[in-house]
Amino acid sequence: MIGSLIKHLIHLAIYVIVFFGAVWLFLGMPPQETYTRSSEHLGKLFGRASKFSRDFGNTAIEMKHEADSQLQQASDRFHGKDPYERQAHRFDEMVGKGGEKLN
Repeated sequence: MIGSLIKHLIHLAIYVIVFFGAVWLFLGMPPQETYTRSSEHLGKLFGRASKFSRDFGNTAIEMKHEADSQLQQASDRFHGKDPYERQAHRFDEMVGKGGEKLN
Protein backbone atom coordinates (compact mmCIF):
# COMPACT_ATOMS: atom_id res chain seq x y z
CA MET A 1 0.00 0.00 0.00
CA ILE A 2 2.63 2.52 1.04
CA GLY A 3 4.97 1.25 -1.68
CA SER A 4 2.37 1.92 -4.38
CA LEU A 5 1.68 5.37 -2.92
CA ILE A 6 5.38 6.24 -3.08
CA LYS A 7 5.52 4.86 -6.62
CA HIS A 8 2.58 7.08 -7.68
CA LEU A 9 4.14 10.15 -6.04
CA ILE A 10 7.41 9.53 -7.90
CA HIS A 11 5.49 9.19 -11.18
CA LEU A 12 3.65 12.44 -10.44
CA ALA A 13 6.92 14.24 -9.68
CA ILE A 14 8.41 12.99 -12.95
CA TYR A 15 5.33 14.21 -14.88
CA VAL A 16 5.58 17.64 -13.26
CA ILE A 17 9.29 17.91 -14.09
CA VAL A 18 8.65 16.84 -17.69
CA PHE A 19 5.79 19.38 -17.93
CA PHE A 20 7.97 22.23 -16.64
CA GLY A 21 10.80 21.20 -18.99
CA ALA A 22 8.50 21.00 -22.01
CA VAL A 23 6.98 24.40 -21.29
CA TRP A 24 10.44 25.91 -20.87
CA LEU A 25 11.72 24.28 -24.05
CA PHE A 26 8.74 24.91 -26.34
CA LEU A 27 7.27 28.14 -24.94
CA GLY A 28 10.34 29.75 -23.42
CA MET A 29 8.71 30.24 -20.00
CA PRO A 30 11.03 29.63 -17.09
CA PRO A 31 9.85 27.14 -14.43
CA GLN A 32 9.04 29.88 -11.87
CA GLU A 33 6.68 31.65 -14.28
CA THR A 34 5.15 28.31 -15.28
CA TYR A 35 4.54 27.50 -11.61
CA THR A 36 3.01 30.95 -10.96
CA ARG A 37 0.68 30.81 -13.97
CA SER A 38 -0.30 27.20 -13.30
CA SER A 39 -1.11 27.90 -9.66
CA GLU A 40 -3.19 30.98 -10.63
CA HIS A 41 -5.14 29.00 -13.22
CA LEU A 42 -5.69 26.11 -10.82
CA GLY A 43 -6.87 28.57 -8.15
CA LYS A 44 -9.38 30.05 -10.59
CA LEU A 45 -10.51 26.59 -11.62
CA PHE A 46 -11.06 25.49 -8.01
CA GLY A 47 -12.84 28.79 -7.29
CA ARG A 48 -15.26 28.22 -10.16
CA ALA A 49 -15.79 24.61 -9.12
CA SER A 50 -16.54 25.59 -5.53
CA LYS A 51 -18.92 28.35 -6.71
CA PHE A 52 -20.69 25.83 -8.95
CA SER A 53 -21.05 23.35 -6.10
CA ARG A 54 -22.31 26.09 -3.76
CA ASP A 55 -24.85 27.26 -6.37
CA PHE A 56 -25.90 23.65 -6.98
CA GLY A 57 -26.45 23.14 -3.23
CA ASN A 58 -28.43 26.37 -2.89
CA THR A 59 -30.60 25.41 -5.87
CA ALA A 60 -31.28 22.00 -4.34
CA ILE A 61 -32.32 23.64 -1.05
CA GLU A 62 -34.60 26.09 -2.88
CA MET A 63 -36.15 23.22 -4.84
CA LYS A 64 -36.81 21.37 -1.57
CA HIS A 65 -38.56 24.43 -0.10
CA GLU A 66 -40.63 24.85 -3.26
CA ALA A 67 -41.60 21.17 -3.21
CA ASP A 68 -42.61 21.46 0.45
CA SER A 69 -44.74 24.49 -0.41
CA GLN A 70 -46.41 22.69 -3.31
CA LEU A 71 -47.10 19.65 -1.12
CA GLN A 72 -48.61 21.87 1.56
CA GLN A 73 -50.86 23.57 -0.99
CA ALA A 74 -51.93 20.19 -2.36
CA SER A 75 -52.67 18.98 1.17
CA ASP A 76 -54.73 22.11 1.86
CA ARG A 77 -56.75 21.56 -1.32
CA PHE A 78 -57.25 17.89 -0.46
CA HIS A 79 -58.59 18.86 2.97
CA GLY A 80 -60.96 21.46 1.51
CA LYS A 81 -59.00 24.63 2.23
CA ASP A 82 -58.97 27.28 -0.48
CA PRO A 83 -55.37 28.34 -1.18
CA TYR A 84 -56.57 31.66 -2.56
CA GLU A 85 -58.82 32.53 0.37
CA ARG A 86 -56.59 35.36 1.65
CA GLN A 87 -56.39 36.93 -1.80
CA ALA A 88 -60.16 36.67 -2.21
CA HIS A 89 -60.69 38.50 1.10
CA ARG A 90 -58.29 41.24 0.04
CA PHE A 91 -60.09 41.67 -3.29
CA ASP A 92 -63.46 41.75 -1.52
CA GLU A 93 -62.18 44.46 0.82
CA MET A 94 -60.76 46.44 -2.12
CA VAL A 95 -64.06 46.27 -3.99
CA GLY A 96 -65.96 47.17 -0.81
CA LYS A 97 -63.84 50.30 -0.33
CA GLY A 98 -64.41 51.55 -3.85
CA GLY A 99 -61.23 50.12 -5.36
CA GLU A 100 -58.78 51.76 -2.93
CA LYS A 101 -55.61 49.82 -2.33
CA LEU A 102 -55.07 48.28 1.06
CA ASN A 103 -51.58 48.17 2.54
